[in-house]
Amino acid sequence: MRLTRKQLAFRALVALEEVADQVRSGEVVPRSHQLRFLLAFLHHIATPDEHNVGDRAPFDAFWRAATRNDPGTGIAHAHQNGRGGDVGTAITAISRRIGLPITIDMGVAIAHALRGRPPHAHQDHDDQVRRVLEMIARS
Repeated sequence: MRLTRKQLAFRALVALEEVADQVRSGEVVPRSHQLRFLLAFLHHIATPDEHNVGDRAPFDAFWRAATRNDPGTGIAHAHQNGRGGDVGTAITAISRRIGLPITIDMGVAIAHALRGRPPHAHQDHDDQVRRVLEMIARS
């Protein structure tokens, strides 16, 4: 079965969120070919409009925030120097550009994809994940 564009976009967004979690925990992400490809793929599938044709700003901002090796380490330093917020802002802009804006349901689906179903999740959580995945499959 071939994946649709939106299904691929969702999987790429989950991978980007995984990198963002590393940054929020205080890690400096290596300047890897994997991260370059992930950002290039998301830029490629982004839908340009009259305001952002070819604009790489959020993709470049994510790269800079994730790979910036400022003096100091740890979670407190990541928050202090703004890296955690910078990756969050970039992901929000990227998600809109790829047609999957981060809503509450989307956030739950991403968390579900990253961490699996929480042990005490209730039906509402399952319904949110199902709705998002069905929306992605229909696109």
